[in-house]
Amino acid sequence: MLGFFFGGYYAVSCALVMDVINPAIAASQFSILTALLNLGEMGIGHSLAGLMVDSLGYERVFLYSALFYGISILVLYFVRIKKH
Repeated sequence: MLGFFFGGYYAVSCALVMDVINPAIAASQFSILTALLNLGEMGIGHSLAGLMVDSLGYERVFLYSALFYGISILVLYFVRIKKH
């Protein structure tokens, strides 16, 4: 369940980033924005996950992660960005 929601979250967030970038500088802007998205996963997320597993246990951490990604998909679905 976690993998399914994470995959959906990643696809939706990449589509949102592709929607907001300027075509003239698309490659640079896309790489910067996706690097910011990955910062939470790679940098901050790993240290927080260890602390959460110690205090909550694996089952609750996976459940809360799946809930977070599921809610994020819903929020990102309703975000509408006006193009200039």
